[in-house]
Amino acid sequence: MYIKNHCKPSSYGIFKEVRIIHPYVTETIFGLVCFVYFLFYRSISTEVQAGFSRFKTAETRLNFGRNKYMFLDEYEQASKKPGLRTEFVKNISPTQSLNQIVSNTMEMHRQLVFVHRSRCKCPSPEKFLLILGHVQNPKKNPNPMLKSLAALHEMARAHTKKRLVLAAAHDENALEAVVNAAQKGIVEGILVGDQSKIESIAYKQQFALTDFKIIDEPDVDKAATIAVKMVREKQADILMKGNLPTSSLLRAVLNKEWGLRTGELISHLALFELESYHKIIGLTDAAMNIAPDLKGKISLVKNSVNYLRKLGISQPKVAMLSAVETVNPDMKSSLEASILAKMADRGQIRNCIIDGPLAFDNAVSGKSAEHKGIHSPVAGDADLLVADDIDAANALYKAFIYFAGAQCAAVILGAAAPIVLTSRADSDETKLNSIALAAAVN
Repeated sequence: MYIKNHCKPSSYGIFKEVRIIHPYVTETIFGLVCFVYFLFYRSISTEVQAGFSRFKTAETRLNFGRNKYMFLDEYEQASKKPGLRTEFVKNISPTQSLNQIVSNTMEMHRQLVFVHRSRCKCPSPEKFLLILGHVQNPKKNPNPMLKSLAALHEMARAHTKKRLVLAAAHDENALEAVVNAAQKGIVEGILVGDQSKIESIAYKQQFALTDFKIIDEPDVDKAATIAVKMVREKQADILMKGNLPTSSLLRAVLNKEWGLRTGELISHLALFELESYHKIIGLTDAAMNIAPDLKGKISLVKNSVNYLRKLGISQPKVAMLSAVETVNPDMKSSLEASILAKMADRGQIRNCIIDGPLAFDNAVSGKSAEHKGIHSPVAGDADLLVADDIDAANALYKAFIYFAGAQCAAVILGAAAPIVLTSRADSDETKLNSIALAAAVN
């Protein structure tokens, strides 16, 4: 409704008709203005919203305050607020978009819902602090670290004792390792092999075999068959190699009728405890696969990630190793590393964070990664190193042990049960740790 009114002549001597808006219409327009302002204030770029929509979770929600970005001088005050998640973003290029800036940190904060665009001029274009928001009911520790191999022993004792079957058990080194593990309460032992030789070794080394089940089979190939069938029929939980060639054991494992096939590649996973690294770090594949292609590396990653998750590392950080940290079309390792990283981003490889290519120093040293301008949740905090081939992995494996004095545990994955392959060159501690690694998974 409109009401016509005539105003008095103005100073210019002009009469003008003025239309006065009805109060209800005024309120309606005011409400629309407020609604548009609210949408404008809460709006974000569509590409950022799309990029972060997949991180929405029912368990954790973020409440954002008015200031979505804070300057450096406000960091001390902000850090005192409980539950405030912050990320310090360094060396921001003036040409970087908001989406590019946030992508450097979103892997570290997977509960991120959305980010507002800053309308303030940053006094320091080189550095600023990104405030991500308040977390309601945060989980205690979504990705706990495995800090020592001794923890594997405790994990093995924490649940029902596993049954380990030793194929071709008439081997002094392997038999000693199984007896040691049984005495420490890690496993129950089943020995398949030449019984006379087993008892001779036990007498020489003063082993007590009263608690062991012994199956007499002098032929090593038949001993491997019996051991594998026991695992398949759930009479044993862990398979271990004794005095027989690795090829003979794997031939039984891969038998199509009664073997332990799962469809995945058989692969080797080693865990190391190093004084110079802040947690246990894994390495694959130093023993089984000579030169895995892209499909093979996917299996290596899946095997290792699944096992690390069973050890309590809910989202392992995987570093795909190469000689460089940039993609080089002439280097197969860098190309395949970048493909695997993108596959993980798209959800084709789940339950882990993969980054690559990363040089070894970038994977294990945050300082090195920072120096080279690498912004990655994996850099300096890797749980698993994936080498390009067996040469690189085996050299790194032995360098860890002989140069860095690392403690080690290793297991074969990809079969229906974990397999322990120990070498005569392995220390007694490595053999015991390897059995504990196989028994630690419930």
